[in-house]
Amino acid sequence: MKKDIYQNKTGTQLLTRLCYLALIGIMMSVLTLPAIAQTVLISPTGNGGFESATATFAANGWTVVSAANGNNWAVGATTFSAGSKSAYISSNGGGNNNYNKRNFFGNDSRTVHFYRDVVFPAGETNIALSFKWKCGGESGSDDIKIFLANTSVTPVSGSEVAAGNLIAGPHSGQGSSYQTVNI
Repeated sequence: MKKDIYQNKTGTQLLTRLCYLALIGIMMSVLTLPAIAQTVLISPTGNGGFESATATFAANGWTVVSAANGNNWAVGATTFSAGSKSAYISSNGGGNNNYNKRNFFGNDSRTVHFYRDVVFPAGETNIALSFKWKCGGESGSDDIKIFLANTSVTPVSGSEVAAGNLIAGPHSGQGSSYQTVNI
């Protein structure tokens, strides 16, 4: 003879008991999951986020490789998504967020870089990069690419880093609103 362990229980009592059992199950699952700690290596509001009092790449922990003239990276308040500053391409040393298009007789087009050496913690297997960007330039011609290379690699103005080091991009000509990239 089978005995119903829930006999003489009202629907509310039975539902309450099932909810408690489900809650206990969820709590046990959460408590047994491995904890994932997050280590911030480049802070968007601190070292690395272009928010230092001095609007230079060096003051924010970055190295810039610019061309002798023309379109170059700048740090300042001319354009930004969050905070009060950002890195951006400028045709006049940071006073604007514009660039000169390459023309038939000119050489305004540039491949310029900014970078920083980052040491990943030993044994770290979950590395993530997130940043905001916008490009109101010519789709297919003006872009941003993200590379990951050994610290022995030094970018050179006018040349791209080796294609084997490309981890994201090219992101090109998406308009005047910021987008977030998660790598």
